[in-house]
Amino acid sequence: MTDLSFMTMCHSAWLGIDAHLPEQVEAAGAAGYRLFGPDVFSVLQLQAQGTPVEELGEMIEGAGMRCFEIAALGIYEDRDLTLEGARDLARVARVLQPDWVMANGFADLAAPGVGALLDECVAMFAGTGIGLGWEFLPFTPMDSIATTMEFVQRTRDAGVPAAVIVDTWHVFRGPDGLDGLDQLKLDDVAYVQFDDALPVIGDDLLDETMHRRAMPGSGEFPLAEFCERVRAWGYDGPVSVEVLSAEWRERPIPEYVTATYEAARRFWPA
Repeated sequence: MTDLSFMTMCHSAWLGIDAHLPEQVEAAGAAGYRLFGPDVFSVLQLQAQGTPVEELGEMIEGAGMRCFEIAALGIYEDRDLTLEGARDLARVARVLQPDWVMANGFADLAAPGVGALLDECVAMFAGTGIGLGWEFLPFTPMDSIATTMEFVQRTRDAGVPAAVIVDTWHVFRGPDGLDGLDQLKLDDVAYVQFDDALPVIGDDLLDETMHRRAMPGSGEFPLAEFCERVRAWGYDGPVSVEVLSAEWRERPIPEYVTATYEAARRFWPA
């Protein structure tokens, strides 16, 4: 049985909206999810509204789930911005104890000072048992499997578990494509993130990834072939469902969450 994780980024506070995180927790548990992936922006919003992180953890457990992932650590050229985000994530992660913290490289690792900055951030997770899952994004310097593995290796060299997050959107919209997955060994895979997408209508890939994903099976990605490739590795770990859609964002949260679970289950049976 493949465990599915619900990722909250579609309704993230990062978008400038109320994430309604308790409602998302309740809806995910009711839909059948057993793993939950909050984004740190929404966790901080909930904290500012008066709910401590410890209480969120109790909500997740009470809904029959555990925290599997948290989004997201960003490595930027801006040192202060990067360290502030890393400290928030490390603090939240120590409470919720996810398997993985998602991480993205918005700065070139070869740029002056970036490697040292990365080392400072990684050190915050040392000794926690929490891994950093590096997710390549086609619109950032860390846009390919090869560049992502540089971040992974540097993290491992610092004694913190690290691997690559394989997100279908970034696979099919990125430079490597489906065949590029052959570069990865099973031990290099943190987990899979699963989604579909509508046909591209513009050059803004950030807008496309944040607002024009689709329920699995309702877009243009060859998801059945993707699943075959992943299973051929021998991968049998959790699959995170992350459908970022402006259209679905307008619908009731329980309807959206249930739709993500049911669509993903068609590809990853219980």
